Amino acid sequence: MKNKKWFALLGTALSLILVFLAGCSGNSSTPPDSQTSAKPTAKASAPASKGEVVELVYYFPTQTSGPLAVAMEKIVEKFNAANKGIHVTATFTGNYDETLQKTLTAISGGNAPNVVLSGYNLSNLLSIDALVDMNTLIAKEPAGFLDDYVPGFFTLFSYPDNLLYGMPFQHSGTILYYNKDILAAAGLDPQNPPATWSELKTVTETLKAYDAKLVPLEFMGDVWMTEALALSNGGAIHADMDTMSLDNPKLIETVNFFKGLMDAGLAEDNTSYGGAAENFLAETTAIMTNSSGSLGNVSKTATFDWGIAPLPAGDGKDPVSLLGGGGFIIIDEHPQEKIDASWEFVKYMTSPEVSAEWMIATGYFAVRHSSYDLPEIKAMFAEKPQYATTVELLPILQSPYMIRQNFGDVSNTFKLALDESYLNNADITATLQRAQKEAQALLDNGK
Repeated sequence: MKNKKWFALLGTALSLILVFLAGCSGNSSTPPDSQTSAKPTAKASAPASKGEVVELVYYFPTQTSGPLAVAMEKIVEKFNAANKGIHVTATFTGNYDETLQKTLTAISGGNAPNVVLSGYNLSNLLSIDALVDMNTLIAKEPAGFLDDYVPGFFTLFSYPDNLLYGMPFQHSGTILYYNKDILAAAGLDPQNPPATWSELKTVTETLKAYDAKLVPLEFMGDVWMTEALALSNGGAIHADMDTMSLDNPKLIETVNFFKGLMDAGLAEDNTSYGGAAENFLAETTAIMTNSSGSLGNVSKTATFDWGIAPLPAGDGKDPVSLLGGGGFIIIDEHPQEKIDASWEFVKYMTSPEVSAEWMIATGYFAVRHSSYDLPEIKAMFAEKPQYATTVELLPILQSPYMIRQNFGDVSNTFKLALDESYLNNADITATLQRAQKEAQALLDNGK
């Protein structure tokens, strides 16, 4: 886990938001390969003359489903209409990993974007000293500027020595989606989704017996979801920021359990969160693990009764929802005028109103306390109780693993081991033990 101080901050923050919300309701893909550590020489664009429009380039991903790209572009259009001195060109850049790769390529080519909606994998960008420390911009704001932000989400962008390289924007948790209509038709209780692994096995067996063509469960065999499932079984994939634990017996047990469901025809490993959501919406699968960031798509599209719940936990273990998502980073390859304009854009995008709009569109948690007091959020909770249920998951949120360097290489090593285990029938114990040695060597050699 990350250091205890950061976890204490996350726990405190999530407790605070629950108290706040109680008053309101009365709410992947393969990681990138390593990049060169040599900092490229960027072509610093000339500052705009007085009265000219400051042009910014904004890279953004949508990790879960395509319609979110359209929603994002509409928000940027509203910013441009309201800020005549700044014009932002929004560029959809795939998922988080593809966005990182394109950002690194653009920096290397001297055409760095100004603002990027990034995942929390910042090690490659930090290795080339490409990011603005947000604290240098926050220091210019009035006292109490951060008071309305949910502090726990900052843990994904906070680094030692009081460095902050991102502002939170879209944050999600791992959750279970289930089709209540299919469960009822199979003779199961639609109000009680599986809460343990034993129950999950029984439910998927019942669903398969009901309809042999149905995929009872789709899960993501990627790093993020596997870490969530392992934590729900009492296991972690790393001990601290310098030590991996991919040979953890509880992790090995986790992979073995879900591979067993696959071998029995009860589950499939879907490598795409958006793809799994589409299968769920097409009712070809009854249950899926996914991100709360898929709520917007599911709630707009589903033609059946459905619900969400925490991921099933190992028998006798407590459920865990893993924190995910991304935030805004500002690339430090531009004149101060453009950095300041980028900050104005980031402040707009993380305003209570925009944060609420993005939550309604996506299902991601709003990052401002006051967003949950807005009428549109209260109305959404009343109309779509699943959104309010996601907020109830906040007390079981934990931060994902974070390491000081070589995040992409270490994650790739783990993901390749998972692919070998789930898709190529490799010996799971031996594969994860080998991955542990390789991952730890990457950390040790990077010191």
